[in-house]
Parts: sequence; structure tokens; C-alpha cells
Amino acid sequence: MLVAASPGECLRLIEPHAPLHDLARQIAALRYEPICTVYLQYPSDIRLGSEMIGLLDGTGQWILDLGAAGQSGRMAVVISGPGPHMAWENDALIAHIRDQLQEHFPQWPEPSHALVIREKRATFSCRAGIEAQRPSARTGVEGLWLAGDYTDTGFPATLEGALRSGVRCAREIIAERAAG
Repeated sequence: MLVAASPGECLRLIEPHAPLHDLARQIAALRYEPICTVYLQYPSDIRLGSEMIGLLDGTGQWILDLGAAGQSGRMAVVISGPGPHMAWENDALIAHIRDQLQEHFPQWPEPSHALVIREKRATFSCRAGIEAQRPSARTGVEGLWLAGDYTDTGFPATLEGALRSGVRCAREIIAERAAG
């Protein structure tokens, strides 16, 4: 069985089972960081010129053009980590991000719509010693495997880390089956 779920969901699934208590403690010890995304809808002809651009010296850190995903004119501004933005009212955060983008793209009109999504436990905190806390794909229980961006991949909690985890887990399962 493969558990490919968020650390919180994985913990919920394994915690009741005595043979997995050590693994549950390991996963429960992970600490988390927030990610906030402000989505702004512009006219469909508004483009970045690339799929993603880093922003310096402002609250928003990354802007992604969602036109590549079929959402023409929609921009996602990402703010990783804690900060005052997590406590701001949505309207204040939207105005702040809109003003930041206006500095970089003065030719853009006002957005017609905006949405804020704050995920308080979006990613585990990559602090010193974190690698020792991350579980491996092998659980110690025969036939039970883990895959997720929080497992021991050597990458932070990114899509690339999740992909690496899934590939590593699949390879280990195949190798074990071939040997057994």
C-alpha cells in the first residue's frame, strides 16, 4: 500500500496503528510555513512574457502567468513564509499587491477580480537538521510505503520534491518486488 498524502493526512491515517507510532511521531515533529497567493484577473490579452517572474523588494515574491494553464489574463502572486501579510485583511493585501504590480507593469489596467488564498501549513519548514526528521519511503511495515514532498527527497517541499519522492518510492517498490 502506498500512502501518497499530505503529512497531516498521512499522520491521521497511520497514527492509530501501534507499529507506526515512531513514524507518526517523526511526521508530527515537522513544522510548517505558510504560503499566500493573490490571484488577479486582468483582460485576457495581458501576459508576462514568461510563465513566472521573480519579484524583488516587495511583499509579492513570484508572479505566475496562468495563461499557460488556460486562464488568460490571470496572474498568481505568491508570498512564501510568514509575515505581516498573513494578518492583513484581504482587501488590503490585494491593494498592496496590485500597487506592487503597477510599479512593474504600469501599462496594465486595474484587475477586474481578485482572490486571496492563505494556506497556513503549505510547506514544511526547511530549517537546520530537517533532513533527519523527514521519513523515508520505507515505513518499516512490510508493504507500506510513503510518497510526498515531505519525505526524504533532498529537495524542499516543491512539486519537484513530490515528483522525486514518487519516482524514488516506485523504484524501491519495484526493486523489492524483483528481489523477493
